[in-house]
Amino acid sequence: MKLKSAVPAVLVAASLLLAGCASGADTAGSGSAERIEFQAKDPVTIGYSVFDLTEPYFQAYAAGVKAGAAQEGIEVLIADSKSSPQLQVSGSADLINQGISALVVSPIQPSALPATISAAHQAKIPVVVGDVGVEGDYDAYILSDNADGGRQAADYFRSAFKDRSGEQKIGVIGLAPGVVVGEERIDSFEAALDGDPNFDVVSKLTGQTVDGAFKAAQDMLNANPDLAGIYAVNSNNVQGAVRAIKSAGREGQVKVVGFNGDPVELPMIAGGEESATVAQDPYGQGKLAVKTALELLNGQNPAYTDPATRTLRFPVEIVDADNLDAYREKLTSEQQ
Repeated sequence: MKLKSAVPAVLVAASLLLAGCASGADTAGSGSAERIEFQAKDPVTIGYSVFDLTEPYFQAYAAGVKAGAAQEGIEVLIADSKSSPQLQVSGSADLINQGISALVVSPIQPSALPATISAAHQAKIPVVVGDVGVEGDYDAYILSDNADGGRQAADYFRSAFKDRSGEQKIGVIGLAPGVVVGEERIDSFEAALDGDPNFDVVSKLTGQTVDGAFKAAQDMLNANPDLAGIYAVNSNNVQGAVRAIKSAGREGQVKVVGFNGDPVELPMIAGGEESATVAQDPYGQGKLAVKTALELLNGQNPAYTDPATRTLRFPVEIVDADNLDAYREKLTSEQQ
């Protein structure tokens, strides 16, 4: 029989207030929650509050959560937040009230997490944060190794331009200001190229959406007629950059290295419009989120990459024309 624990109305109200005033920015919290004796309900059910199921990345993440749960013979309830912070707060509260045993959240606004986490902990439910950013006394935080991805992108540019003489000008199209994963991808990229006389990051602009990235790339290309490359830190930014390069008639002259490895990028790599992408594995992360949640329920310590912040970083890989077919086969086999 499922044991339900009602979420106090004051916590939901507090969450809504936080969501309403949040900037969407966040940094990883300290993970300082006291140890809680979590309680597995019968039947064991995982709740997943997903950012937005129209996004390919989160479609794959949800598929991974379902697959991980199926392997363990447990149920999954998914609440689609549809990019709405308010809907995520109410949807997470509803999952808790349905008697889930563990909650996985891909937050729209991480600053709204603390009240949701508090409500979950009152019901003896562990909270695993899946990507984006964190705040509060979460129990585990799973995300791609964004810093390593930035270094890999820099190394790819270095290899791609090894036969060119002179300084290569690079533009960077980032995410919304303050989004931690975007900052990690850019900071490590710049650090890897810092001091290299062959490269100069001449422009850093915000994209986030396809249209925003298109405008950013246009500005970069107009200001730098000799721009050699663009580092676009999500698939929307890649699409906008590719469109701007085509519009400027500079196909084949400006290399684009992206981040995500979403399905929309793969035909662009095959066609030479995008040189490479730093591919994440949201499907694998979703499976790891279930594994981590069950470990917490069993009183075990997950294999944190960084125990101090209860963070688990998931590896990323460069995908280009040379290994594109193998990558596609991997995606197909994962989701069969």
